[in-house]
Parts: sequence; C-alpha cells; structure tokens
Amino acid sequence: MRCREFEVETPVVVRDNWFLTIGHSVAVLGLVGGRVAKCHTKFDWIISSGQAPVWMNEWFKGRQKKKFKLQETIMKFSPIKILRSLSILLPLLAVACGPLYYTPNPDTNPMEPIIEFQSAGSINLVNGQPSTEEIQYWGRKDGPGGAFANFNAWTDTAIAIANRELSQRGLSISGDGEKSLKLEIFFVKTTSTILTLEYKTVVKMKVETGSGYAAEYVGINKSFYLFDLKRQSDGAVMRTVVAMLQDQKIIDYLTGQ
Repeated sequence: MRCREFEVETPVVVRDNWFLTIGHSVAVLGLVGGRVAKCHTKFDWIISSGQAPVWMNEWFKGRQKKKFKLQETIMKFSPIKILRSLSILLPLLAVACGPLYYTPNPDTNPMEPIIEFQSAGSINLVNGQPSTEEIQYWGRKDGPGGAFANFNAWTDTAIAIANRELSQRGLSISGDGEKSLKLEIFFVKTTSTILTLEYKTVVKMKVETGSGYAAEYVGINKSFYLFDLKRQSDGAVMRTVVAMLQDQKIIDYLTGQ
C-alpha cells in the first residue's frame, strides 16, 4: 500500500512512535523525514515501517462502533421520521376524542376551471339524496372517534356550489325553473397510505337533467404529510361540481343547445 505525504496541519498524538492527527477517526499517520504520511484502509493501518499496533486497531474499531450507534440514534429522530409519525398521529388524535359529524363548507376552496358559458332562463337544483343517515367515512370502523357524513347535507353543499357558479353565468335559480338538475352524493371515503403518507378523499355524485341525461362524477382531493380532514372534504365536494360542469352534455343542456 502506498502512503500519501503531506504537511501536518493539525496537532498530533504520539504513542510508540505512531502519529495520529486529532479529528481523523479513520487515519494513521507515520513520521517520514519530518513530514507525515497518511495511509487508508478500512480498519487495519499499514505504514512503511510495518503493521499498526493492536491497540490502535482496537481503538479505531471502538470509534467506528460508537459512530454507527450515534448515526442510528440520529436516524431514529430524523425530521422526516418525526414528521411522518406526526402526520399519522395528529389526524387520528383529531377524531379519537369523539366522533366528528362534518358537513363541507362550499366557500373554503377557490373554484377550479370549468367549461365557460353564459345562459339565460331559470333552473331548479334538486337534492336527490333522501338519506340523512350519518355514514362513517374516515377512521377505524366500530372504533372510537371517526368522521361521519350525512350524504343529504353533503349534497346540499354541492348544490350551493352549483348555485353560485350557475348564477354567475346568467341562470336564475328557482324552485319552478324551466330546467332542472338533480344532484345526489352517494359515496364518501377518506383513506390513507402509510408508505407515501398520502391522504385521499373521494366523493361520488349522480346527476340527472330534466331531459333525462344521467351521469356520475367523482371528486378527489389528496394531501401529503399535513392532513386537514375538513378542508380536504370541502375540496373533494367542490371537484364533483367541477367535474359536472366540465361535461359538455351538461353545458349543452344548460345553454339550450
């Protein structure tokens, strides 16, 4: 093995004519004509004068073991792992103290792009979901806490969003309108994936026009690490309405084409 010579820039520890720079946990230095030669292997260090003493090999091995243990301890408390643990724990704590009966807010999220149109006339927006039962959509089934959805109330939120968007585009919302849209949210579910720390809320809604056209729309809202169940639910409902107003057949019906 060849040794690279260099001038000493740090203090040295001298024992049995072997030289070791302070701060180098993996290096053995030997004096060579007033200069220092530095030789690298994994644990055994050889200088031109021969094999390093046993005491030095043992010293290096001990230092390496301490170094590895310290690295393992640091990794256990790394920011990523702490954040991952909190991202799993906090949502559970949010609903563990008692059940959450939540109805989405139609005004939380800004509306996403839809097919732009203008129309005159009036339209009746009908809630087609008769059930007011509270259905669990987040949390362990039959466990403590959890979040529950009243699909009738969630449909009202979708109608409120649709009302706002259709009114802005010239339609008058009336109980005896010339046209009608019957909306029905029938599925809500929030799931989590531990490996990717992804939380996903899915909302499904049926829509039927007064002319008989019917379709289903899905709104999906995802988050990573930081999870706000209420805001995520609000966004998923908004996206079901966005999906409805991105359907050209719905737009054609609303504009009379």
